Amino acid sequence: MWLNTTTMATEATRKTRPRLLISLSYFCCLYFMLFSFFSCRCCLMANAEFYSSVDSLKVLGNMEATLIQNFRQYLKQQQEDIDNVQRFIKEVKFHHELAIEDIADYIENPINAFTLIKRVVNDWKELYEYLKFSDIKLDIKESLTQFEKGIQLPNDGELQGAIRGLKRLQTIYKLSAVDMAKGEKYGNPLKWRDCFEIGTTLLDDNSYKLAIEWLELSLLKLSDSEESTDIKSAFNKHIKEYLSFAYQGLGETEIAIEYIDDVLKSDPDSNVKITRNILLNTETDADEEDEDVSTIDTNYARLCRGEILKKIPPMSCKLDFKRHPLFTLAPLQVEPLLENPPVTLYHNLINDEQISKLLSKTRSKMQRSQVVNGNGTISVEGRVSQQTWVNPKKSKIASLMYKLVGAISGFDMDNAETMQVANYGIGGQYESHHDYLGSDYKSGFVGDRISTNMFYLADVEEGGYTVFPYLDVYSKPIKGSMIMWYNLHKSLDEDERTLHAGCPVLKGSKKIANVWTHSGYQEFRRPCDLQNDSTM
Repeated sequence: MWLNTTTMATEATRKTRPRLLISLSYFCCLYFMLFSFFSCRCCLMANAEFYSSVDSLKVLGNMEATLIQNFRQYLKQQQEDIDNVQRFIKEVKFHHELAIEDIADYIENPINAFTLIKRVVNDWKELYEYLKFSDIKLDIKESLTQFEKGIQLPNDGELQGAIRGLKRLQTIYKLSAVDMAKGEKYGNPLKWRDCFEIGTTLLDDNSYKLAIEWLELSLLKLSDSEESTDIKSAFNKHIKEYLSFAYQGLGETEIAIEYIDDVLKSDPDSNVKITRNILLNTETDADEEDEDVSTIDTNYARLCRGEILKKIPPMSCKLDFKRHPLFTLAPLQVEPLLENPPVTLYHNLINDEQISKLLSKTRSKMQRSQVVNGNGTISVEGRVSQQTWVNPKKSKIASLMYKLVGAISGFDMDNAETMQVANYGIGGQYESHHDYLGSDYKSGFVGDRISTNMFYLADVEEGGYTVFPYLDVYSKPIKGSMIMWYNLHKSLDEDERTLHAGCPVLKGSKKIANVWTHSGYQEFRRPCDLQNDSTM
């Protein structure tokens, strides 16, 4: 079994973590700014969780702008050379200037989103930890009252969530750590510390193969960095020790020992001797990695990559003038994706202005998405998004969308559920599931969810497909369109073929609105056949 080294490794990292060398006499007055920043926890967003929603990340971007401005103004007043802080600010400023050119485009890159969260969780906090032991100049406090309202800041759990999002992207889309870290396609280049953070988190998750990729990349980047000799020496040992644990987790004890021996060559007195003895006396059977093995290299993963597994005869798009009087002058644009069971995409149902109004009213109400279980609802890694609910009786846009669903489906909308609006963040996804609730959750004459009507509220640059693993069909999010399918047979038996999933968002932001219609009172609108269609 693999040895849990989280505590030991964390302590070792803390002891050798390089600190910013700051002149205390000049920077003690920054204490209150950072104290207010990290101490105030009043939340501006309901149950804020940054990595699961792109919109939430914009709050961090605005907060970081204020931090940068305060530090830059204070630096101008100083007479002494403060190279280390200036270098830090310069680096953050570089990333922030890229962000403000197009904040939406910047944070929709998963690597950029990860590094933004990491700076807030680790880098800025490290500076605060250093400053808090210095003398405090009280005369600056009044100028920092803007921070007293505060926001709920991301924590270590959020950083781990962001890294798990990168893990999903890596596994589903078959991306290498090297390609992701280059920053050529998915954000800015990652530094050795970023790769180290990702690697150690994946190691804690028992994702040994991926951890090795990131840790070896961190080791390479460290050797090419401009860090001091002491820092290079210290972290070279740490990374190699982590690599030894990762290889041990795969049952590769010989390779694990090689990394430890490499450390001992340069530092014979290193305490990794203890680690070496532990590895030698540990079982060599490889642990099972805690990855979603059931979905990788299956229909779900292939469909997420846009790979069709079997040939489906092409179906023609058409204009439908006769479905409902609403479409007499503006015909319904219909794209059938599958005939049996019917899966259909309807284009250009709502416009950009309507979408913008809907999203602006829901943005501040978002909460982490949950799933239904026997004890209520819970948050799970299988569903990474934020959501809220919109009552069509209180929203003109939502009311219009319900009217469109009714006109297209022919269903009575009185029993339809309240509209769900969701926003998917870093690696945001919803793993394979059915939308029907089953007998345990049916409610009297309301019945079960007979159909799903999913509006796409944004184009997604890469990823974020809606896929049907049993049917070998996928749909790419197209802004203003709606995908519709039946969850139940005409007999009202559950249609297991409608298993579907929301693929991880690789680049961009996925925003959707779901309207679920129920089977109650639909007997004349979708009547059952003479023969049970669920057995045909």
